[in-house]
Amino acid sequence: GRHNVFTHINMILKNTNTHVRIAVDDAYTSLLPVIERGLAKTVKTGNVPRILSKCKTPLKGVKARQCDTLSISFVVIPSKEVVLLPTPSNNPHEDFAISVQHPAFTKMFETIFELLWSTSRD
Repeated sequence: GRHNVFTHINMILKNTNTHVRIAVDDAYTSLLPVIERGLAKTVKTGNVPRILSKCKTPLKGVKARQCDTLSISFVVIPSKEVVLLPTPSNNPHEDFAISVQHPAFTKMFETIFELLWSTSRD
């Protein structure tokens, strides 16, 4: 369920030593506090995470931009892992995520993120 998904995302964010790219659509705004807790260590190491969201995301130590065309949520740890978050169900016990650990797949989502970033606004 949602708790397991959020716990996994929190864990990978806490354990990364590299920059992080996160895209959050309207359906997953409840994920933002989890992201903020998970990113506390990453921000301290000087790796400034970037977040794309349909809404303003006032998270400390994070570069955030607003993207109106965003229709998927994902977390990218470069060259390591991508976590895809399909639209959540109304029941928090039925949510799921897809985690892929393959360099080519993470590179593809890094490219998607960078394209969205370049067309979004501060």
